[in-house]
Amino acid sequence: MIRLEKRQVAVILSGLFFLDLFLGVSFFSPQIFSDGLPRVVFFDVGQGDAEMIEMPDGEGGFVRILIDGGRDRKIIDRLSEQTIPTPYIDVVIATHPDYDHYGGLLPLFDVYEAGVFAGNGVMVEKSTYKKLLATAEKKAKQSISLRAGDKIRYREERIDILMPDIQALRAKGTNEAGIVMLYTSGTGRRVLFTADIGKETEKRIIEKYPDLTVDILKVAHHGSRNSSAEVFVKKVAPKVAVIEVGKNNYGHPTSEVLELLASSDALIYRTDLHKTKRIVLDIKP
Repeated sequence: MIRLEKRQVAVILSGLFFLDLFLGVSFFSPQIFSDGLPRVVFFDVGQGDAEMIEMPDGEGGFVRILIDGGRDRKIIDRLSEQTIPTPYIDVVIATHPDYDHYGGLLPLFDVYEAGVFAGNGVMVEKSTYKKLLATAEKKAKQSISLRAGDKIRYREERIDILMPDIQALRAKGTNEAGIVMLYTSGTGRRVLFTADIGKETEKRIIEKYPDLTVDILKVAHHGSRNSSAEVFVKKVAPKVAVIEVGKNNYGHPTSEVLELLASSDALIYRTDLHKTKRIVLDIKP
């Protein structure tokens, strides 16, 4: 057991052991703040990913889980706009070793401390990623790897790790081994964070979890043509789809992905157009 800030977050790693960590809008109105309700934030960090889950702690505060940090110091500016009372984040997750997801976590640790740092356990020959892992060992109280079957729980809030599984970890490149998370709030809302996974991994997710539907989908890989398989989007049926994207030469997001999301009746937010969005997760009827 590790005692940090008197807040108990349970991390269950593939059922092998139980680790107790004492960690230091209306649904469709993303600009509205509402005390006591869980929230998710999708940060405008340019061409990159950075999200945060804020779980109410029952005492007027929040347990904060940061998922990725973009490619540079923009994440520090975005966090400063969120009125976080202390330079401390309970859990910091790097979904996979692509620089536009983890690069901003390097300067982040110059400013913030963390209770837990989590990666996917994949080692790559990238000096900046190795530097991040070494920095996290010093700045976080605990470092762990997350794989399919792991869970993070706090009070009534739950995060299920859907990927990577063994097959994803053996795939070429780094994208398919990204950490995919399903957040189920205490209010009954479901948010799916998909990192940069491609269509084949998306299809395997709905094969493994045939009843999976969500309220909010973080669209995979910035709206790339290699992600957002039609069968996947139709199956998870998001009410809100968030594309984290900035100026780029890749054609993100593609017109095909935008048309697919629109045809699925999803309300689409893009961080390049709509900037940072904080969505309060009201009680699901």
